[in-house]
Amino acid sequence: MTPALYATLAVDTDRERARRELDHYLRQYYGRTLEQMSPLQAYAWGSAEECVEWLAEYVRAGARHVILRVGSLRSASGLKEIADQVLPMLRDRFDR
Repeated sequence: MTPALYATLAVDTDRERARRELDHYLRQYYGRTLEQMSPLQAYAWGSAEECVEWLAEYVRAGARHVILRVGSLRSASGLKEIADQVLPMLRDRFDR
């Protein structure tokens, strides 16, 4: 068995805007707020650096596969942020 993490990210330089986007996404997807869903699933929001730091804690704890879901209804731009910023920074930390 390989330790893995399934997490939802909302990346934005404005942490509060990212949180609102994620909350809006969850309300549309599940009909529940971020506060209601947080005990059940893994969520991160904020700048790329903040999200990387959050993800790095799981990698340091042993996660070897990381599956990321875009926490935004604007999934194309969210995916671009994750692919262009978050993943390269996360790889740089652990590909040494």
